[in-house]
Amino acid sequence: MIRSAIDPRPRVVRLKEAAELLSVSPKTVQRLIARGRLKRIEGLRYILISLREIDEFVNRSGSDHHGRTS
Repeated sequence: MIRSAIDPRPRVVRLKEAAELLSVSPKTVQRLIARGRLKRIEGLRYILISLREIDEFVNRSGSDHHGRTS
């Protein structure tokens, strides 16, 4: 996790952590990225996803499924 000096909470997470936050497998997160439903931070060796992107994905998914977040 990458943390800022001002805010001790992580701002980005790696693939496995993103999967845990979304309660899905890392492979599912990779599929979501491949389908353009979740954006990764480009140009890095590891797959990193911002917490803001995860929050936005959850909000979009909830509205796509009329209240269901699965």
